Amino acid sequence: MHLFDGVCVFINIGDVVRETRAEGPGNRYALWVQGCRIRCPGCCNPHFFSQQPKTIRSVEEVFDEIRALPSIEGVTFLGGEPFEQAAALTQLAQKVRSIGLSVMVFSGRTWKELQREPLSQKLLQHCDLLVAGPFDQNQKEVDQRRWIGSYNQTTHILSERYQHWKDNWPQGRNCIEMVYKDGELSINGFPVEELSRTSIRAWRK
Repeated sequence: MHLFDGVCVFINIGDVVRETRAEGPGNRYALWVQGCRIRCPGCCNPHFFSQQPKTIRSVEEVFDEIRALPSIEGVTFLGGEPFEQAAALTQLAQKVRSIGLSVMVFSGRTWKELQREPLSQKLLQHCDLLVAGPFDQNQKEVDQRRWIGSYNQTTHILSERYQHWKDNWPQGRNCIEMVYKDGELSINGFPVEELSRTSIRAWRK
């Protein structure tokens, strides 16, 4: 059994998209963790709130999948709440950056809250970009800062890799991607109004 600081390094995964351009800079591997205690009203991913196990995979297994992809710029952790699985994601982030990929993470916790948690600080040490703060459905942001859900959320440049964005976060309208696989149309990205990241089961063979 793999251990990291006494914690088993397996990840409870809600979903994965192996290659996407809607979840951060460049072509990325996106991993949604399962489980979130914050539960922001209006969240587009309420199906990831439950703490019940969904797909349990080891850090090594996920890393092997990531490094087999030839054309990605990095990995994005979303959820759910990534910092509720900080120990496992810290180890995965270390491995990802060791092969030259970047790490971006979205959290419903504020920057100050994350600074008070030792495990969260460890994960932040191995991240390049952070979007922090709870989603506020009354402050939706769709056409100014890229990849941001609501105006109250803050952006943080955590490494030299994206320092050129420090005073000029990428601007533009958020987008979605649609992938048809195994008789099901899935949608990921940053939805507008009622369009959420979900599966549209009406589209079947």
